[in-house]
Amino acid sequence: MMLPYLLLGFLVAGMLSVCLSPEWVERHLGGRGLGPVLKASLLGDVADTRERGEA
Repeated sequence: MMLPYLLLGFLVAGMLSVCLSPEWVERHLGGRGLGPVLKASLLGDVADTRERGEA
């Protein structure tokens, strides 16, 4: 029952790893302080909201 969601997650993760360089992720989501935490939290919230069809 969870297999389609698991495969979709792997597909999205693979596409992100191809489209986004590790340097970009490090620059925007790495480092210390509140900024990277807020960016990662907002990105996760937007992804979750779109997945549930609320956006």
